Amino acid sequence: MWSRKKQEWRQASPDPCNEAIDSAVTTRANSPQPSHKPNTGQEEHQVYVLTLNLSPSISVPLDQMREEYFPKHLNRTPAHITLFHALPHSQFEVIDAELNRMASRTRPYHISTGTPFRLKRGVAVLLGSGEEQSQHLREELREQWTQWLSQQDNSSRGWQPHWTVMNKVEEEKKVQSAFNTLRRILFDEVHHGKALGFDLWKYNSGNWEHAKMYRFEGHERHGGRTSDGVEGESYGYFEQRRKSRGNELKSPEDGLQKSNSRTRMADMWRTVTLAKKKSGHEAEQR
Repeated sequence: MWSRKKQEWRQASPDPCNEAIDSAVTTRANSPQPSHKPNTGQEEHQVYVLTLNLSPSISVPLDQMREEYFPKHLNRTPAHITLFHALPHSQFEVIDAELNRMASRTRPYHISTGTPFRLKRGVAVLLGSGEEQSQHLREELREQWTQWLSQQDNSSRGWQPHWTVMNKVEEEKKVQSAFNTLRRILFDEVHHGKALGFDLWKYNSGNWEHAKMYRFEGHERHGGRTSDGVEGESYGYFEQRRKSRGNELKSPEDGLQKSNSRTRMADMWRTVTLAKKKSGHEAEQR
């Protein structure tokens, strides 16, 4: 979980390429760009940022990547997945009620790291497993709040959950080198975890203050292909990881492959046994 201390943010670059996909908050409450202002018809002196709350098994390694590759003097927050950048204080009661409602009926779901991709001046990492569930959650919230969201937050097209681990770096060789390294690292080891809820943050002229955590405590799932609970649990993945202390299985698919392998071996053994019995029976008849 993120640190509760105040974390300062630098105003986003006007570069439209980075502006569209950088997960950092791109507005300041006192001087937001027009497309980043909530559409409430009034001046909002307080806005909120909404992010996913993730388990340490995946948030910690992403934080470490960001600490390594993000410019030190600009890195004032851990890696995160932003759902909305500027939710207006004037609608706080509506926001709070909707987040409570959705969290109370949503179950935690499995997530994993996806592939890295290039920004103009940095590198980001896509969410792998859990992308569809996250998109469904965001879209349901967007539809409820659409009349007063900012233009940036109200977009229903092209939103892809991701972590920004490097940005605002002018040296192309340095950016490309980081991209190549992260691509190798994430190909060799996929990190797994859970989306546990929503985090709401007060955004005050560059500072982030944690306002509230909405824990997923329900039984509904949003998108995805899991049949019961967190994706991977239907194959006993998390239970097997616990029993093996994380030394045997690297992904839910590993658990399924091992299970399928044992099933195939059992089927082969039954086939051989039946063949032997049939052969012996035919010999007795002869």
